[in-house]
Amino acid sequence: MPSFSFCHILCPGVHSAIGTCIGGDLERCPSQSCLTAKCYRTDCRWREVSSLEGEEDLLEFTPDNRKRLVIGFETKHGRVIDVVCTRRPLGVRCTRWTPVTVIEVSLTGHAFNLGVKNGWKVRYVDGEDMLGQSFEVVHKLLFEQMSTLPSLAG
Repeated sequence: MPSFSFCHILCPGVHSAIGTCIGGDLERCPSQSCLTAKCYRTDCRWREVSSLEGEEDLLEFTPDNRKRLVIGFETKHGRVIDVVCTRRPLGVRCTRWTPVTVIEVSLTGHAFNLGVKNGWKVRYVDGEDMLGQSFEVVHKLLFEQMSTLPSLAG
């Protein structure tokens, strides 16, 4: 089976890659349509999807329909970014109050490879809005959802 990867390309000019790359480093998108493209790489061939709609396209390119968890983070600039996690642990430390905010990203963790930054706030978990939820509710949902993902160690 060929190796697959995908990146959400979200930042004009900077081409920040947010997403999952399996079997390699994050790739930069050759497209110039940063805000309206998902780019998928299959054996070094890129396939561009014309908009950020259509999550079913993501599943088509995920090997073995691997389990995934989508966490929506609100950046320091107010933009919400989807981060697709495919393994655990995530490798972040967060505040124990709301809004739940990333305060440390491990350089060797999955979150670092996905582009998660300090100061980002958990806005939703798998489509469920966390705005106004207590720390306990957010933590419990994250823990439950992350526990379904395969471990980085095995």
